[in-house]
Amino acid sequence: MWAIYAWGAGLLCLSFGVNAEVIVEQVALTYDSNPANLFVSFAAFSDEQTAKVLYGLSPNKLTESFEVSGSKYTNNGVTSPMLYRGQITNLQPGNKRYFYSVGSDALGFSPVQSFKTHPGVGTKDVTFHIFGDLGQTNNSVATLNELIAYEAALRGPSGGIVSTGDLSYANGDDPLWNTFGNVITAASAHIPMSTTLGNHEWFDSKNYDFTAYKARFNNPTVDGKRELYYSFDSGLVHFVMISGYCQEMSSIYTQPCLAEGTPQMNWLQKDLANVDRSVTPWVVAVFHQPYVNSNLAHTIDTEGKPMQEAVEDVLNQYKVDLVLSGHVHAYERSCQVYKYK
Repeated sequence: MWAIYAWGAGLLCLSFGVNAEVIVEQVALTYDSNPANLFVSFAAFSDEQTAKVLYGLSPNKLTESFEVSGSKYTNNGVTSPMLYRGQITNLQPGNKRYFYSVGSDALGFSPVQSFKTHPGVGTKDVTFHIFGDLGQTNNSVATLNELIAYEAALRGPSGGIVSTGDLSYANGDDPLWNTFGNVITAASAHIPMSTTLGNHEWFDSKNYDFTAYKARFNNPTVDGKRELYYSFDSGLVHFVMISGYCQEMSSIYTQPCLAEGTPQMNWLQKDLANVDRSVTPWVVAVFHQPYVNSNLAHTIDTEGKPMQEAVEDVLNQYKVDLVLSGHVHAYERSCQVYKYK
């Protein structure tokens, strides 16, 4: 197995200016496990419960549209803006460029932007943008700007963004999810982003139920149900997005989320056993807390050691090729390793 553990940022609020007549903000796209589908989400400080997604193959001809519903949540006594989520279906995979706008007559419509569809399963030489612990600092903005520039210069197919967790660093201060949503929009409104969660999402709500994360971010379902874990194929890669945090977790020194017999562990073993290596020869696991790490600021004695005990044998059994993690706020990579050998 290979392992890469990487990078992070702190936190600072940053506002994002929009046209005064348009109150749509926090736009994000996410690839579905079905390459023909794409999740769309956005927000507005409004009581309007419906909005629309307009899209098409030309910026001047958004010939397709559908209605989306909005909802709010309350976390730590603060109510969110209206959050709209929907799914564009029957797209043409292969990084086909589409154009879109979201909003309504009451909300105003966002400026027309474009996105590239799923690169396709089995496609060679797909590039993925990986980051973790992004936050909303000046460093965060610089990271996004570099990512956007790299994507714009990319000559081959793109698989979008994969985040290893710790997103907004709201830490229970819910308005920081809004500022983060507007920071990330610079990338996520046109480069689809797949996410997993970290410790800062875990203790974001008092009962550890990931209220804000689940309301604001989409991911493919597992057996038709939204879970904190999931998998998808893109290019030559099968990604397994593992949740190292769950509501049952009461301490960073334990790992009940992946205990033998739990729904997530049962799913993980089944998912890895069913990978078709003739189609996706590379298997990449993504979870937040690393268990191979020499950085003393985040020792493996906390989240890392329980995570290792929970998943290392399974990842080794199914010959997972690469692990991507965050948490440590420093870049480090290792050669093939199992049981520290």
